[in-house]
Amino acid sequence: MTYLEAFSMGKRLDEPATNEDSFVIMPGIGYAVFDGVTDRNGTLYDGMLSGRYASGLMKRATEKFFL
Repeated sequence: MTYLEAFSMGKRLDEPATNEDSFVIMPGIGYAVFDGVTDRNGTLYDGMLSGRYASGLMKRATEKFFL
């Protein structure tokens, strides 16, 4: 049995949705952590800041690749 624990805390504790980090856990395959870059300009992509959008894009691409 494998036990995996993950935790990510963004810089803005009052706005957890702005945390740019994401992770993928694929039992029996592996895991990945993506550290999104902190957005400096406030530009939104599909309603998300650029760092969150980029880490989410990489998360989805990794999941798709391994499934």
